[in-house]
Amino acid sequence: FNRTAVKFIIKSSFPFSFFTIIIDALSGKLLDKINNVCSAATTVSTLYSGMQTIETHLDSTAYRLSDYTRGNGIETYDFYSSDIFYSSDNSWNDIQQGKRGALDVHWGLEKTYDYFYSRFNRNSYDNNGAKLKAYVGWNIANAFWMSPAMIFGIKNDTSWVSLDIIAHEFTHAVTETTSELETRGESGAINEGISDAFAVCIEKEVKPDNGYRIWQMGDDFGVFRYINNPDCKYYKGYGWMNTNGLDDDGGVHTNMGVFNYWFYLLSMGGNGTNEQNCHFYITGIGLDAAIQICYLMNIAYLTSNATFSDARTCSELAAQSLGYDYFTKLMISEAWYAVGVGNEPNRVAITGSNPLCGEEIYTISGIPAGASVS
Repeated sequence: FNRTAVKFIIKSSFPFSFFTIIIDALSGKLLDKINNVCSAATTVSTLYSGMQTIETHLDSTAYRLSDYTRGNGIETYDFYSSDIFYSSDNSWNDIQQGKRGALDVHWGLEKTYDYFYSRFNRNSYDNNGAKLKAYVGWNIANAFWMSPAMIFGIKNDTSWVSLDIIAHEFTHAVTETTSELETRGESGAINEGISDAFAVCIEKEVKPDNGYRIWQMGDDFGVFRYINNPDCKYYKGYGWMNTNGLDDDGGVHTNMGVFNYWFYLLSMGGNGTNEQNCHFYITGIGLDAAIQICYLMNIAYLTSNATFSDARTCSELAAQSLGYDYFTKLMISEAWYAVGVGNEPNRVAITGSNPLCGEEIYTISGIPAGASVS
């Protein structure tokens, strides 16, 4: 039957939306709600990750590198024009050859958003659906987070747009809205290390066939950092930079190696002798368990001016909160000890004249509180 109704066109930039609303003029009842945002999935050829599916947006003139299916949107801009990249037919074959890395950035941000959402139920970097803006094409050999956007450089025909770099910069945004770790000194090194840890895990999730390449930053175009074998892997040891110096904000991209090597040993295990000639033997707890610790310590325990000693304490608190068992917590502390942060952890020890068999009186030391022995 016929009704008298009123039609409203509702547009919003934050959160992004474009709806047609039909309201019954007499009762005020909602009769219909139509989503006018035209999302269009398409398959594109990326620089470093082959053929991948991305979400784009069709406006009145062209398809644009905008995805409004995740949070309040992902928008990928040309750095110099400040316009969202566009294509006439959604094939993206008409994008400038030197700017094709924009497709990698758009896809990489979608995958990074999905990782944080699926693993930690985190809606964008601020957990409130913040719009992700990326600018691609600045003439620099670098990439960085500069709130509220990410910048990805293209220098000498090399595009700094690999998935690990994208994940690294996204994680800096997460850190800025959680622990707020300062970007200098020891806190800056921890900040950088956490971003590398997530870069490893996201590359492992999205590209499971990459094997040990996940431990190489920039492996798609030229490795510039080995997370599993950093130049500085011992606290205030070989390669350590003065945290009060002006170079690299107190050596954050060098001293981060201490955190990186801790994360590698904790995840994958390893044994050897550190720079103080102390032997360590670590059984890896796996990437999934290790990254859970990094996430929780970042959002709940670390503070803006945290030191490496604080990071050890916060990781142990995170493991306790996550309900990890004694052995896992021992490996966390053992890995910190291996990189020179803190003392050797207490271990359960059994001593007696015949430790293999027989009826003897044995002394067992180092039993954690609440544990029992059979």
